[in-house]
Amino acid sequence: HHKIDRKNSIKTGFVASRLIYSMFSRNYDDEALKYDTRIDKTGATGLIQVFGNWQHRFSDKLSLNTGLHYTNLLLNNRQSLEPRAGIKWNFAGNQHLSAGLGLHSRMEDLSVYFNQRMNDIGKLETPNRNLDLSKAMHYVIGYETMLNDQWHLKTEVYYQYLYDVAVNSEAKDHFSMINMNEGFTNIKAENSGTGRNYGMELTLEKYFSKSWYMMLTSSVYDSKYRGSDQILRNSAYNGNFAGSFLAGKEFAIGKNKTLSLNLRSLVAGGRRYTALMEQETNESGSAVYDYANAFESRGAFYRRLDLGISYTINKTKTSRVWKIDIQNVTNTLNEFGRYYNTDSKQIETATQAGIIPTLSYRIEF
Repeated sequence: HHKIDRKNSIKTGFVASRLIYSMFSRNYDDEALKYDTRIDKTGATGLIQVFGNWQHRFSDKLSLNTGLHYTNLLLNNRQSLEPRAGIKWNFAGNQHLSAGLGLHSRMEDLSVYFNQRMNDIGKLETPNRNLDLSKAMHYVIGYETMLNDQWHLKTEVYYQYLYDVAVNSEAKDHFSMINMNEGFTNIKAENSGTGRNYGMELTLEKYFSKSWYMMLTSSVYDSKYRGSDQILRNSAYNGNFAGSFLAGKEFAIGKNKTLSLNLRSLVAGGRRYTALMEQETNESGSAVYDYANAFESRGAFYRRLDLGISYTINKTKTSRVWKIDIQNVTNTLNEFGRYYNTDSKQIETATQAGIIPTLSYRIEF
């Protein structure tokens, strides 16, 4: 970081990441009556990121940030050069307007690059080894103000255009890496998919004062994508809204002792999933999904309440903290999706984790 003069400063740096992997996956081939190994790889690769930023202050009320970000996935030497810029204007008292745009890239899960397939001459190959980085162009406009010395309000509207997204190269279908968040895939992919997200976010925050704090956040949004079939569909994450409420209170108990209570409530639109075709599934005895209407089904609203209690003893040079965190204190079993149970021969609902208590003891010095 270097301050050139009162109006200009620059910042440069890099991040070098070593990515270590050990992956194995196989599935049973009902026709060949044998297991088919999809991935069997162990090793390491790297991700290099280099960035540079220049800030120019036109005045005490107007500033501009511009920069470049460079990414290189050493596994296949796929690179991305990403320009970014933002401007902030203090137009009245504690009120600010801001606007920004920038290009961002993302690598896929390493398992995607190492997907193994048998080619036409009976030799194993990794068709996704040279996949490019997926990219997103971000646009955002924001407004924020200090309502007083304790309360802060911020709102943003944004639009994201996604491109070079990995989709199925062998068939025109719904598949897109946008929706993949777990497991392995044996899809042979190409970077021809697209998508778009837009929405508005609002945050109201009370800073810690008079022994308590509070934060309320809410978001309404829409998330769509196109697979290789070029049909615009809901993404798996298109819950359309999300909100959270966070609050905490600290109580003085005797000399140098405090009791803290923290509460967090989360609510969000239901998780999107691809429905099972009930008649076809029951007749075949295995899961048959309605891919023509991928991610059109949605589970119930997501709800979770977390509670935290901590007891602190402050000494001259150290502090001791006993803390219990209880996630999902009401033990709400939020819906994850539906699946076919081959044992019961029924379509059943999968749920997410219930109550999760955590007890900790920490010494600070």
